Amino acid sequence: MVDILAIGSGAVNAYRQALSTTSNNIANVNTPGYSRRALSIGESFPVQEGIFSFGTGAQTEAVARAYDQFLERSLRDAKSDLAVHEPVIEYANRVIDIMATESASLANAMEDFFNAAEQLSTDPRSNALRGDFLSSGELIAVRFNDLSLQVDKIAEEAEISFRQSVDELNALSVQLLRINKELNRAADVDKQPPTLLDQRDAVLRDMAKLAKVGITELQNGQVIVNFGGPGRGFEIVTPTESRDVGVYSSQEAAGSDLRLVLDPYGVKRPMPNSPSGAIGGAMALNTEILRPVRVGLDHLARTFAAEANQIHRRGLDAKGEFGGDLFQTTASFTSSTDTAAGAITASARVIDLGSAPTEALELIYRQSSDTWSVLDLQTRERLGEI
Repeated sequence: MVDILAIGSGAVNAYRQALSTTSNNIANVNTPGYSRRALSIGESFPVQEGIFSFGTGAQTEAVARAYDQFLERSLRDAKSDLAVHEPVIEYANRVIDIMATESASLANAMEDFFNAAEQLSTDPRSNALRGDFLSSGELIAVRFNDLSLQVDKIAEEAEISFRQSVDELNALSVQLLRINKELNRAADVDKQPPTLLDQRDAVLRDMAKLAKVGITELQNGQVIVNFGGPGRGFEIVTPTESRDVGVYSSQEAAGSDLRLVLDPYGVKRPMPNSPSGAIGGAMALNTEILRPVRVGLDHLARTFAAEANQIHRRGLDAKGEFGGDLFQTTASFTSSTDTAAGAITASARVIDLGSAPTEALELIYRQSSDTWSVLDLQTRERLGEI
């Protein structure tokens, strides 16, 4: 015969656990990453007496998280889309502030230069006017150099932040791998500890802030993370391993050469250039803001110098001789031996600076053919061989 007191006792115990679950939800209402728990209550196994089946009350079945896979994916995507704009806005505003500062304005310096030239044309023999003209020319050169240095400083800070974001992504990948190994202890996600699943989702949200990720969830709750989105083939976390993301960059290369590689100490596989998130924003900052600013400054400086020198060479000095160049521009070269397998010696010399492209170039030595490949640093287009 079914024990009525046992049925009542079981029901009281089941609802006591339900109240305990609710209390835990209230206590953790402000806990980051916590998901609301819900207690499932079901019928206990009935007993058979003769031809009749009698119920034995209620029992707790499981504690499940309030979790929606679609909403979680939408949240991660939204975090990636939001984070991609943060570095662009932050550093672009700093560039704007530099350009808009009156003390560093190129427009004011050029206006003073042309005014000094106009005044000098009225009395070419005046030493005072000659001094004013030379001073205004020196001011323009200083302004160009100062602006370039300040933009370079912003680019360096942005690259440091970019590398920190990549390091943070790698650390999160290692952390997620540990969680994957913990989840491997159960065969079904419903049997996993809710706290462990909350930790998993919190790590995935943090990764989504850094880059767009595609998540494949296995039956036991383990996840496979694809960098750049689902189906991209750039798995940085699997149930058994995590792969680092590396950064390739040549210093002082017009801010446009930040590239990502998968497994930098192994296969060095190139990765997508627009992964969204903070990492994608840093790359967009280089290609869409810093590179055009640097290239524009270089082009303006070279064009201004060439035109001013051309006019100056047609003029006469105090001795009645034709003038020389008033401004001088130079090309800079940097070398990277990160991928060099042996000792090499190389030198570069500019024959005609005016015919050189404004965009930065990259020269890569190929030992197999004993040649240098010339690439456009931005488009990676092969321009020729030396």
